[in-house]
Amino acid sequence: MKKITILFLVVCMTTFTSCLNLIEELTLNKNGSGKYTITFDMGSMFTDPMMKGMIQEAIKQQSGSVDNLFSEMDTVIYFKDAPQIKNGKIERPEFWNKVKMNMKISEATREMISTLQIDFESVEDIDYFYKNLDKLESDDSMGPSLMGSTGSFLPKGALFVLKNKQFSRLPTDRKEDLVNSEEMQFAKMLFANAKYTTIYNLPGKIKKTSIPGGKVDGKTIKAEYSFLDILEGKAKMEGDIKFK
Repeated sequence: MKKITILFLVVCMTTFTSCLNLIEELTLNKNGSGKYTITFDMGSMFTDPMMKGMIQEAIKQQSGSVDNLFSEMDTVIYFKDAPQIKNGKIERPEFWNKVKMNMKISEATREMISTLQIDFESVEDIDYFYKNLDKLESDDSMGPSLMGSTGSFLPKGALFVLKNKQFSRLPTDRKEDLVNSEEMQFAKMLFANAKYTTIYNLPGKIKKTSIPGGKVDGKTIKAEYSFLDILEGKAKMEGDIKFK
């Protein structure tokens, strides 16, 4: 895990390009349960031999070795194994049984993907996850350490409400105002072309929506935003979806 986290940071710092694309997808069942995923796609690091050489050199300078840097990996990290959950320091420990992160690296298929998955009983569980994630101490063995590497740049959370045949995304407070900070200036270089895509899969055909930029295809609605616009508070993601 430490190798992956360092690699992610070095790739971003050495390329100053859109090394990250983020996909947020929610699938809702008729009974209100469903699946929520956040996918960090960093596969672009494999598309340029020069970039790969820069990464190898940067890693070598930091750790002294690049052995097995691009070795194949496909592993799952379970949040229930976090010490804070095992020790009963976080409420609702049963919830974390349904949270996991899959890490996949493959130079052959040019993939470097991290996917967080939550199997929720109700959409309110997603808000609970975001509000309690920082209670899990970052370390070299748990998924939150990887999420923490970009945590300063992500929206604070995601708040959803389901009422009858209407699914809504509500506005959430941002962590802090980064617009004029050094961190935001760095982000502008880092994520110049990065995209934040949201996908909602509903249990019935969509009749109407006010999701900004949302494109409807049967039971699915998809919207794409500039990552920087989200960080700067320029992009509005909230809205309603009415379905049959």
